[in-house]
Amino acid sequence: MGLLPDENVTWTERAGTPFFTLWCGGCLPLSSVFLIPLSYVFLGAGIGSGVAFLCFIGILYYVSSFIRIRRTRYYMTTKRIIEVRGGFIENQLRLELFEGRSRSEFLQVKEDHRSGAETYSTMRIYDIPSNVIIELKGMDEDAVENFQKLGSD
Repeated sequence: MGLLPDENVTWTERAGTPFFTLWCGGCLPLSSVFLIPLSYVFLGAGIGSGVAFLCFIGILYYVSSFIRIRRTRYYMTTKRIIEVRGGFIENQLRLELFEGRSRSEFLQVKEDHRSGAETYSTMRIYDIPSNVIIELKGMDEDAVENFQKLGSD
């Protein structure tokens, strides 16, 4: 991952799968089993082929999206917040950027879905001057609490 000297990992978590990716990734293959033959029968071979192509592209998109999410891991160290994908650092923000700033200036938390008693959220951490946004997907309540300790609110 590439830790700096005197830097320690204080929190780490693998990216969770957002509800939309789970729902579409499951519904599209199941519905295409019925959608493609029906479009061939009722709309003709030309439109049926187009529907089959679009379903295939959609399924590929959601499979690649799922793989990309599963390869993503987030770290909070004593100096940085880091997004790592496939062993390479994608984005990073220094924690000193948040000192003395209100949480609303750099952190946005949006509830994604619930599973039983657990709530999963998508968090956006951004630094407007450097134009860097780290989007943490599928984070549980403990992770949200961990990031809400940043800043001064």
